[in-house]
Amino acid sequence: MSDQPTRPFPGPTRPFPGPTAAPRPELEVSAERYVPLDRLGAGGQAEVTRCFDRALQRPVAAKRPRETKAVAALAEEARLLAYLEHPGVVPVYDLCREPSPGYTMKVLRGESLKQRLDRLRQEDGFLGVAEAVRIGSRVAETMASAHSKGVAHLDLKPANVMLDAFGQVVVIDWGVASFFDTDAHRAYLDAVGGEWRPEAVPRMSRGGTPAYMPPEQFDGGTLGPAADIYSAGAVLFEMLTGRLPHEGSESLFLLAFAKGTEQPPTVTSLRPDVSERLSDLVGRMLRADPRERPASFQQVLDEFNALGDLGAELPTRVLAAGEILIREGEEGGTMFQVLRGALEVRVSDGGAARTVARRGPGEIVGELALLSSAPRTATVVAVEESEVRPLDQAALEAELAKVNPLIGRLLRSLSDKLVETMR
Repeated sequence: MSDQPTRPFPGPTRPFPGPTAAPRPELEVSAERYVPLDRLGAGGQAEVTRCFDRALQRPVAAKRPRETKAVAALAEEARLLAYLEHPGVVPVYDLCREPSPGYTMKVLRGESLKQRLDRLRQEDGFLGVAEAVRIGSRVAETMASAHSKGVAHLDLKPANVMLDAFGQVVVIDWGVASFFDTDAHRAYLDAVGGEWRPEAVPRMSRGGTPAYMPPEQFDGGTLGPAADIYSAGAVLFEMLTGRLPHEGSESLFLLAFAKGTEQPPTVTSLRPDVSERLSDLVGRMLRADPRERPASFQQVLDEFNALGDLGAELPTRVLAAGEILIREGEEGGTMFQVLRGALEVRVSDGGAARTVARRGPGEIVGELALLSSAPRTATVVAVEESEVRPLDQAALEAELAKVNPLIGRLLRSLSDKLVETMR
Protein backbone atom coordinates (compact mmCIF):
# COMPACT_ATOMS: atom_id res chain seq x y z
CA MET A 1 0.00 0.00 0.00
CA SER A 2 1.33 3.44 -0.86
CA ASP A 3 2.48 5.81 1.90
CA GLN A 4 1.39 8.78 -0.19
CA PRO A 5 -1.41 10.87 1.41
CA THR A 6 -4.83 10.45 -0.15
CA ARG A 7 -5.56 13.18 -2.70
CA PRO A 8 -8.98 14.76 -2.84
CA PHE A 9 -11.24 13.74 -5.73
CA PRO A 10 -10.47 16.21 -8.51
CA GLY A 11 -13.18 18.69 -9.45
CA PRO A 12 -14.10 19.73 -13.00
CA THR A 13 -11.26 21.32 -14.95
CA ARG A 14 -13.56 24.19 -15.97
CA PRO A 15 -16.79 25.57 -14.51
CA PHE A 16 -20.15 24.28 -15.71
CA PRO A 17 -21.80 26.77 -18.04
CA GLY A 18 -24.27 29.14 -16.41
CA PRO A 19 -25.60 32.66 -16.50
CA THR A 20 -22.95 33.88 -14.04
CA ALA A 21 -19.18 33.84 -13.77
CA ALA A 22 -17.33 30.83 -12.39
CA PRO A 23 -18.31 30.12 -8.74
CA ARG A 24 -16.00 31.08 -5.92
CA PRO A 25 -14.10 28.15 -4.42
CA GLU A 26 -15.82 28.28 -1.00
CA LEU A 27 -18.96 26.21 -0.40
CA GLU A 28 -21.17 29.08 0.71
CA VAL A 29 -22.36 31.64 -1.82
CA SER A 30 -23.13 34.61 0.36
CA ALA A 31 -24.94 36.98 -1.98
CA GLU A 32 -27.81 36.09 -4.28
CA ARG A 33 -27.35 32.36 -4.39
CA TYR A 34 -30.52 32.08 -6.49
CA VAL A 35 -30.49 34.26 -9.60
CA PRO A 36 -33.97 34.64 -11.17
CA LEU A 37 -34.24 33.55 -14.81
CA ASP A 38 -37.90 33.39 -15.84
CA ARG A 39 -41.38 32.89 -14.42
CA LEU A 40 -42.86 29.37 -14.53
CA GLY A 41 -46.33 30.06 -13.13
CA ALA A 42 -48.44 31.75 -10.48
CA GLY A 43 -51.35 30.96 -8.19
CA GLY A 44 -53.47 32.88 -5.74
CA GLN A 45 -50.86 33.21 -3.00
CA ALA A 46 -47.57 32.23 -4.63
CA GLU A 47 -45.59 32.30 -7.83
CA VAL A 48 -42.91 29.95 -9.15
CA THR A 49 -39.74 31.27 -10.79
CA ARG A 50 -36.95 29.33 -12.46
CA CYS A 51 -33.67 30.39 -10.86
CA PHE A 52 -30.02 29.51 -11.26
CA ASP A 53 -28.46 28.08 -8.09
CA ARG A 54 -24.94 29.55 -8.07
CA ALA A 55 -23.77 27.20 -5.30
CA LEU A 56 -24.66 23.95 -7.08
CA GLN A 57 -24.61 25.33 -10.64
CA ARG A 58 -28.06 24.09 -11.65
CA PRO A 59 -31.53 25.48 -12.33
CA VAL A 60 -34.14 25.22 -9.58
CA ALA A 61 -37.77 26.24 -9.20
CA ALA A 62 -38.29 28.82 -6.46
CA LYS A 63 -41.80 29.13 -5.00
CA ARG A 64 -42.28 32.53 -3.39
CA PRO A 65 -45.27 34.14 -1.63
CA ARG A 66 -47.12 36.96 -3.33
CA GLU A 67 -48.25 38.25 0.07
CA THR A 68 -46.45 38.40 3.40
CA LYS A 69 -49.17 36.41 5.15
CA ALA A 70 -48.41 33.42 2.90
CA VAL A 71 -44.78 33.05 4.05
CA ALA A 72 -45.56 30.69 6.96
CA ALA A 73 -47.92 28.60 4.82
CA LEU A 74 -45.22 28.12 2.16
CA ALA A 75 -42.72 27.01 4.80
CA GLU A 76 -45.17 24.40 6.09
CA GLU A 77 -45.88 23.29 2.52
CA ALA A 78 -42.16 22.77 1.95
CA ARG A 79 -41.88 20.70 5.13
CA LEU A 80 -44.87 18.62 4.06
CA LEU A 81 -43.27 17.87 0.67
CA ALA A 82 -40.02 16.97 2.40
CA TYR A 83 -41.94 14.59 4.69
CA LEU A 84 -43.73 12.98 1.71
CA GLU A 85 -40.41 12.17 0.01
CA HIS A 86 -41.19 9.81 -2.88
CA PRO A 87 -40.28 9.58 -6.60
CA GLY A 88 -43.81 10.77 -7.39
CA VAL A 89 -43.47 13.94 -5.28
CA VAL A 90 -41.31 16.86 -6.39
CA PRO A 91 -38.09 17.00 -4.30
CA VAL A 92 -37.65 20.08 -2.09
CA TYR A 93 -34.12 21.48 -2.00
CA ASP A 94 -34.07 24.36 0.45
CA LEU A 95 -35.98 26.93 2.48
CA CYS A 96 -34.56 30.24 1.35
CA ARG A 97 -34.62 33.95 2.15
CA GLU A 98 -33.51 35.42 -1.15
CA PRO A 99 -34.49 36.66 -3.61
CA SER A 100 -37.50 36.47 -1.23
CA PRO A 101 -38.79 33.98 1.40
CA GLY A 102 -39.99 30.64 0.05
CA TYR A 103 -38.49 27.33 -0.94
CA THR A 104 -36.68 25.79 -3.87
CA MET A 105 -37.41 22.49 -5.58
CA LYS A 106 -36.65 20.50 -8.69
CA VAL A 107 -37.60 22.02 -12.03
CA LEU A 108 -40.14 19.68 -13.63
CA ARG A 109 -39.76 19.32 -17.38
CA GLY A 110 -42.42 17.98 -19.67
CA GLU A 111 -46.17 18.59 -19.70
CA SER A 112 -49.13 18.13 -17.43
CA LEU A 113 -51.58 15.30 -18.00
CA LYS A 114 -54.17 18.00 -18.71
CA GLN A 115 -52.05 19.38 -21.54
CA ARG A 116 -51.67 15.92 -23.03
CA LEU A 117 -55.39 15.16 -22.81
CA ASP A 118 -56.31 18.54 -24.28
CA ARG A 119 -53.99 17.90 -27.22
CA LEU A 120 -55.48 14.45 -27.80
CA ARG A 121 -59.00 15.87 -27.73
CA GLN A 122 -58.06 18.37 -30.43
CA GLU A 123 -56.87 15.43 -32.53
CA ASP A 124 -60.00 13.37 -31.75
CA GLY A 125 -57.79 10.77 -30.12
CA PHE A 126 -57.57 8.83 -26.86
CA LEU A 127 -54.80 8.00 -24.48
CA GLY A 128 -53.76 4.37 -25.03
CA VAL A 129 -55.13 1.92 -22.46
CA ALA A 130 -51.65 0.72 -21.47
CA GLU A 131 -50.44 4.31 -21.04
CA ALA A 132 -53.51 5.24 -18.98
CA VAL A 133 -52.89 2.25 -16.70
CA ARG A 134 -49.18 3.14 -16.43
CA ILE A 135 -49.94 6.74 -15.41
CA GLY A 136 -52.73 5.61 -13.10
CA SER A 137 -50.37 3.11 -11.45
CA ARG A 138 -47.71 5.76 -10.84
CA VAL A 139 -50.30 8.10 -9.29
CA ALA A 140 -51.59 5.22 -7.15
CA GLU A 141 -48.05 4.42 -5.94
CA THR A 142 -47.50 8.05 -4.95
CA MET A 143 -50.82 8.27 -3.16
CA ALA A 144 -50.34 4.93 -1.40
CA SER A 145 -47.11 6.33 0.02
CA ALA A 146 -48.74 9.62 1.05
CA HIS A 147 -51.65 7.83 2.70
CA SER A 148 -49.25 5.60 4.65
CA LYS A 149 -47.93 8.86 6.10
CA GLY A 150 -51.42 10.10 6.98
CA VAL A 151 -51.70 12.73 4.22
CA ALA A 152 -54.55 13.20 1.73
CA HIS A 153 -53.97 15.33 -1.40
CA LEU A 154 -57.63 16.39 -1.90
CA ASP A 155 -57.07 17.96 -5.33
CA LEU A 156 -56.04 15.18 -7.70
CA LYS A 157 -56.74 16.21 -11.31
CA PRO A 158 -54.92 16.09 -14.67
CA ALA A 159 -53.48 19.59 -14.16
CA ASN A 160 -51.75 18.31 -11.01
CA VAL A 161 -50.12 15.30 -12.67
CA MET A 162 -46.84 16.08 -14.46
CA LEU A 163 -45.41 13.84 -17.18
CA ASP A 164 -41.81 14.11 -18.31
CA ALA A 165 -40.32 12.88 -21.57
CA PHE A 166 -38.83 9.75 -19.97
CA GLY A 167 -41.90 8.31 -18.28
CA GLN A 168 -41.71 9.85 -14.80
CA VAL A 169 -45.06 10.81 -13.28
CA VAL A 170 -45.16 13.40 -10.49
CA VAL A 171 -48.17 14.51 -8.42
CA ILE A 172 -47.88 18.25 -7.76
CA ASP A 173 -49.70 21.07 -5.93
CA TRP A 174 -50.20 19.78 -2.41
CA GLY A 175 -51.48 23.20 -1.33
CA VAL A 176 -54.78 21.90 0.09
CA ALA A 177 -53.36 18.59 1.35
CA SER A 178 -54.28 17.68 4.91
CA PHE A 179 -53.43 15.14 7.58
CA PHE A 180 -56.24 12.66 8.17
CA ASP A 181 -54.00 10.80 10.65
CA THR A 182 -51.15 12.50 12.53
CA ASP A 183 -49.76 9.42 14.31
CA ALA A 184 -47.38 8.48 11.48
CA HIS A 185 -46.07 12.05 11.29
CA ARG A 186 -45.47 12.24 15.03
CA ALA A 187 -43.64 8.89 14.97
CA TYR A 188 -41.51 10.09 12.04
CA LEU A 189 -40.51 13.30 13.85
CA ASP A 190 -39.77 11.41 17.08
CA ALA A 191 -37.50 9.04 15.14
CA VAL A 192 -35.48 11.80 13.45
CA GLY A 193 -35.34 14.18 16.41
CA GLY A 194 -37.89 16.66 15.11
CA GLU A 195 -40.56 18.51 17.04
CA TRP A 196 -44.23 17.88 16.40
CA ARG A 197 -46.27 21.08 16.53
CA PRO A 198 -50.06 20.71 16.37
CA GLU A 199 -50.47 24.26 15.07
CA ALA A 200 -48.32 23.42 12.04
CA VAL A 201 -50.51 20.50 10.91
CA PRO A 202 -52.62 21.52 7.88
CA ARG A 203 -56.31 21.56 8.72
CA MET A 204 -58.78 19.43 6.77
CA SER A 205 -59.51 21.40 3.62
CA ARG A 206 -62.73 21.86 1.70
CA GLY A 207 -60.78 23.07 -1.31
CA GLY A 208 -60.47 21.08 -4.49
CA THR A 209 -61.76 21.05 -8.06
CA PRO A 210 -65.49 20.24 -8.35
CA ALA A 211 -65.24 18.11 -11.52
CA TYR A 212 -62.92 15.66 -9.72
CA MET A 213 -64.16 15.96 -6.13
CA PRO A 214 -66.09 13.14 -4.41
CA PRO A 215 -69.61 13.84 -3.10
CA GLU A 216 -68.40 14.07 0.51
CA GLN A 217 -66.07 16.93 -0.37
CA PHE A 218 -69.10 19.05 -1.33
CA ASP A 219 -71.19 18.49 1.78
CA GLY A 220 -68.67 18.54 4.61
CA GLY A 221 -68.26 14.79 5.04
CA THR A 222 -65.12 13.19 6.48
CA LEU A 223 -62.23 13.29 4.04
CA GLY A 224 -59.39 10.81 3.80
CA PRO A 225 -57.99 8.16 1.45
CA ALA A 226 -61.40 7.44 -0.10
CA ALA A 227 -61.62 11.03 -1.37
CA ASP A 228 -58.34 10.72 -3.26
CA ILE A 229 -59.40 7.33 -4.64
CA TYR A 230 -62.55 8.93 -6.10
CA SER A 231 -60.55 11.77 -7.67
CA ALA A 232 -58.02 9.31 -9.12
CA GLY A 233 -60.94 7.34 -10.56
CA ALA A 234 -62.24 10.50 -12.26
CA VAL A 235 -58.78 11.13 -13.73
CA LEU A 236 -58.57 7.53 -14.96
CA PHE A 237 -62.07 7.81 -16.47
CA GLU A 238 -61.03 10.93 -18.36
CA MET A 239 -57.78 9.35 -19.58
CA LEU A 240 -59.70 6.38 -21.01
CA THR A 241 -62.75 8.15 -22.46
CA GLY A 242 -61.69 11.73 -23.16
CA ARG A 243 -64.55 13.10 -21.05
CA LEU A 244 -65.46 13.61 -17.39
CA PRO A 245 -67.62 11.11 -15.46
CA HIS A 246 -70.42 13.66 -14.90
CA GLU A 247 -70.71 16.04 -17.81
CA GLY A 248 -73.54 18.43 -18.55
CA SER A 249 -74.26 19.64 -15.00
CA GLU A 250 -74.84 23.36 -15.34
CA SER A 251 -74.24 24.37 -11.72
CA LEU A 252 -72.22 23.35 -8.73
CA PHE A 253 -75.40 22.23 -6.98
CA LEU A 254 -76.46 19.99 -9.88
CA LEU A 255 -72.96 18.53 -10.16
CA ALA A 256 -72.88 17.69 -6.46
CA PHE A 257 -76.38 16.16 -6.70
CA ALA A 258 -75.41 14.06 -9.71
CA LYS A 259 -72.26 12.77 -8.02
CA GLY A 260 -74.22 11.78 -4.93
CA THR A 261 -77.10 10.06 -6.73
CA GLU A 262 -76.01 8.90 -10.21
CA GLN A 263 -73.34 6.40 -11.16
CA PRO A 264 -71.47 7.63 -14.29
CA PRO A 265 -71.59 5.56 -17.50
CA THR A 266 -69.25 2.60 -17.67
CA VAL A 267 -65.96 3.07 -19.47
CA THR A 268 -66.70 0.14 -21.80
CA SER A 269 -69.98 1.78 -22.91
CA LEU A 270 -67.95 4.73 -24.16
CA ARG A 271 -64.86 2.81 -25.33
CA PRO A 272 -65.41 -0.87 -26.23
CA ASP A 273 -61.70 -1.76 -26.40
CA VAL A 274 -61.33 -1.23 -22.64
CA SER A 275 -61.58 -4.45 -20.65
CA GLU A 276 -64.49 -5.11 -18.33
CA ARG A 277 -62.06 -5.62 -15.45
CA LEU A 278 -60.55 -2.15 -15.87
CA SER A 279 -63.96 -0.56 -16.46
CA ASP A 280 -65.25 -2.19 -13.27
CA LEU A 281 -62.30 -0.86 -11.28
CA VAL A 282 -62.95 2.69 -12.48
CA GLY A 283 -66.65 2.33 -11.66
CA ARG A 284 -65.91 1.22 -8.10
CA MET A 285 -63.46 4.08 -7.59
CA LEU A 286 -66.29 6.46 -8.54
CA ARG A 287 -68.91 5.08 -6.16
CA ALA A 288 -70.85 7.78 -4.31
CA ASP A 289 -70.54 5.89 -1.02
CA PRO A 290 -66.88 5.95 0.13
CA ARG A 291 -67.34 2.51 1.72
CA GLU A 292 -68.00 0.97 -1.71
CA ARG A 293 -64.74 2.21 -3.23
CA PRO A 294 -61.50 0.20 -3.10
CA ALA A 295 -60.24 0.22 0.48
CA SER A 296 -56.82 1.69 -0.38
CA PHE A 297 -54.53 2.66 -3.22
CA GLN A 298 -52.61 -0.55 -2.56
CA GLN A 299 -55.76 -2.44 -3.53
CA VAL A 300 -56.02 -0.28 -6.66
CA LEU A 301 -52.41 -1.15 -7.49
CA ASP A 302 -53.10 -4.86 -6.99
CA GLU A 303 -55.98 -4.63 -9.45
CA PHE A 304 -53.85 -2.75 -11.98
CA ASN A 305 -51.23 -5.50 -11.71
CA ALA A 306 -53.88 -8.22 -12.13
CA LEU A 307 -55.00 -6.76 -15.47
CA GLY A 308 -52.20 -8.58 -17.26
CA ASP A 309 -52.28 -11.76 -15.16
CA LEU A 310 -53.98 -14.14 -17.60
CA GLY A 311 -56.24 -16.68 -15.90
CA ALA A 312 -55.29 -15.67 -12.35
CA GLU A 313 -58.80 -16.43 -11.11
CA LEU A 314 -59.06 -19.87 -12.77
CA PRO A 315 -58.51 -23.12 -10.78
CA THR A 316 -55.17 -24.92 -11.05
CA ARG A 317 -54.09 -28.56 -10.96
CA VAL A 318 -51.11 -30.04 -9.09
CA LEU A 319 -49.27 -33.00 -10.65
CA ALA A 320 -47.03 -35.43 -8.79
CA ALA A 321 -43.66 -36.37 -10.32
CA GLY A 322 -44.28 -38.94 -13.06
CA GLU A 323 -47.98 -38.13 -13.43
CA ILE A 324 -49.30 -37.91 -17.00
CA LEU A 325 -51.08 -34.68 -17.93
CA ILE A 326 -51.80 -35.42 -21.63
CA ARG A 327 -51.75 -38.84 -23.27
CA GLU A 328 -50.84 -39.31 -26.93
CA GLY A 329 -53.83 -40.35 -29.08
CA GLU A 330 -56.56 -39.15 -26.72
CA GLU A 331 -58.97 -36.35 -27.61
CA GLY A 332 -58.93 -33.07 -25.75
CA GLY A 333 -59.81 -29.39 -26.09
CA THR A 334 -57.71 -27.92 -23.27
CA MET A 335 -54.26 -26.37 -23.17
CA PHE A 336 -52.25 -25.90 -19.98
CA GLN A 337 -50.10 -23.07 -18.65
CA VAL A 338 -47.19 -24.25 -16.48
CA LEU A 339 -47.08 -22.31 -13.23
CA ARG A 340 -44.27 -24.20 -11.47
CA GLY A 341 -42.26 -27.36 -11.92
CA ALA A 342 -41.26 -28.97 -15.22
CA LEU A 343 -43.01 -31.08 -17.86
CA GLU A 344 -41.61 -33.24 -20.66
CA VAL A 345 -43.27 -33.65 -24.06
CA ARG A 346 -42.74 -37.20 -25.35
CA VAL A 347 -43.68 -38.91 -28.64
CA SER A 348 -43.75 -42.59 -29.60
CA ASP A 349 -40.74 -43.62 -31.66
CA GLY A 350 -40.55 -47.31 -32.63
CA GLY A 351 -42.34 -48.43 -29.52
CA ALA A 352 -40.26 -46.22 -27.20
CA ALA A 353 -40.97 -42.74 -25.85
CA ARG A 354 -38.67 -39.98 -27.05
CA THR A 355 -38.53 -36.59 -25.29
CA VAL A 356 -38.89 -33.77 -27.81
CA ALA A 357 -39.39 -30.76 -25.54
CA ARG A 358 -39.37 -29.58 -21.96
CA ARG A 359 -41.76 -26.94 -20.59
CA GLY A 360 -41.27 -24.80 -17.49
CA PRO A 361 -43.04 -21.96 -15.65
CA GLY A 362 -44.82 -19.52 -17.97
CA GLU A 363 -44.85 -21.91 -20.95
CA ILE A 364 -47.81 -23.61 -22.62
CA VAL A 365 -48.48 -27.25 -23.57
CA GLY A 366 -51.34 -28.69 -25.62
CA GLU A 367 -52.21 -25.44 -27.40
CA LEU A 368 -53.13 -27.15 -30.70
CA ALA A 369 -56.18 -28.64 -28.97
CA LEU A 370 -57.79 -25.20 -29.07
CA LEU A 371 -57.67 -25.18 -32.86
CA SER A 372 -58.24 -28.79 -33.85
CA SER A 373 -60.33 -31.75 -32.68
CA ALA A 374 -57.63 -34.19 -33.88
CA PRO A 375 -56.17 -36.63 -31.29
CA ARG A 376 -53.24 -35.49 -29.15
CA THR A 377 -49.90 -35.94 -30.90
CA ALA A 378 -47.72 -36.32 -27.79
CA THR A 379 -47.71 -37.38 -24.15
CA VAL A 380 -46.91 -34.76 -21.49
CA VAL A 381 -45.46 -35.96 -18.17
CA ALA A 382 -44.50 -34.08 -14.99
CA VAL A 383 -40.83 -34.72 -14.21
CA GLU A 384 -41.20 -33.18 -10.75
CA GLU A 385 -44.12 -31.89 -8.70
CA SER A 386 -45.74 -29.29 -10.95
CA GLU A 387 -48.73 -26.96 -11.06
CA VAL A 388 -50.65 -26.12 -14.23
CA ARG A 389 -53.61 -23.93 -15.13
CA PRO A 390 -56.09 -25.48 -17.62
CA LEU A 391 -57.49 -23.18 -20.34
CA ASP A 392 -60.09 -24.26 -22.88
CA GLN A 393 -61.13 -21.96 -25.73
CA ALA A 394 -64.07 -20.43 -23.87
CA ALA A 395 -61.95 -19.70 -20.79
CA LEU A 396 -59.13 -18.27 -22.89
CA GLU A 397 -61.48 -15.97 -24.78
CA ALA A 398 -63.04 -14.81 -21.50
CA GLU A 399 -59.64 -14.09 -19.96
CA LEU A 400 -58.42 -12.22 -23.04
CA ALA A 401 -61.62 -10.18 -23.04
CA LYS A 402 -60.74 -8.97 -19.54
CA VAL A 403 -57.52 -7.55 -20.94
CA ASN A 404 -58.98 -6.31 -24.24
CA PRO A 405 -62.33 -7.44 -25.72
CA LEU A 406 -61.00 -7.09 -29.26
CA ILE A 407 -58.29 -9.70 -28.62
CA GLY A 408 -60.87 -12.29 -27.56
CA ARG A 409 -62.93 -11.70 -30.69
CA LEU A 410 -59.80 -11.82 -32.85
CA LEU A 411 -58.82 -15.20 -31.36
CA ARG A 412 -62.28 -16.62 -32.15
CA SER A 413 -62.12 -15.36 -35.73
CA LEU A 414 -58.62 -16.73 -36.35
CA SER A 415 -59.49 -20.05 -34.74
CA ASP A 416 -62.60 -20.49 -36.87
CA LYS A 417 -60.71 -19.73 -40.08
CA LEU A 418 -57.85 -22.08 -39.20
CA VAL A 419 -60.23 -24.92 -38.40
CA GLU A 420 -61.98 -24.38 -41.76
CA THR A 421 -58.68 -24.76 -43.65
CA MET A 422 -57.87 -28.00 -41.77
CA ARG A 423 -61.13 -29.71 -42.73
